[in-house]
Amino acid sequence: MRHLVQYHKAWEQGSPFIGERPFVFAKNSAQKRNLALQAVKDRDRIWLIYRNAPSETDYHVAFTFLATEVKADEDDVKIIGDEVVIPASLTLSRSRNSWFVGFMRHQGNFSFGLREVSSEYAPHFDSLLEKI
Repeated sequence: MRHLVQYHKAWEQGSPFIGERPFVFAKNSAQKRNLALQAVKDRDRIWLIYRNAPSETDYHVAFTFLATEVKADEDDVKIIGDEVVIPASLTLSRSRNSWFVGFMRHQGNFSFGLREVSSEYAPHFDSLLEKI
């Protein structure tokens, strides 16, 4: 099982907690669609990380789930899942989580959109599950 991360800008996209079932979405491209389909096939773990404002330095985990379904339209690829975990409060920051600095760099400060977590950082996400 792999970990995949999607970043959410709450100030532009609204609350990540609105919707019938937790999901993440990415721009519809062949690469993102293939990544999403593979995630469902392998039942990979998806993480949604968000900030409430661009000036906020802390990041929060909205939820994590196992990928079970992909829906795609012209614009977006949506990954829906089950076995959802919504942590009461799980904050990630560069000052409190030393590994997060390197992770952010690896993720291009989340500019790459939906992306697999590399094997270097996957153990940190495994340990986040233990804290929930």
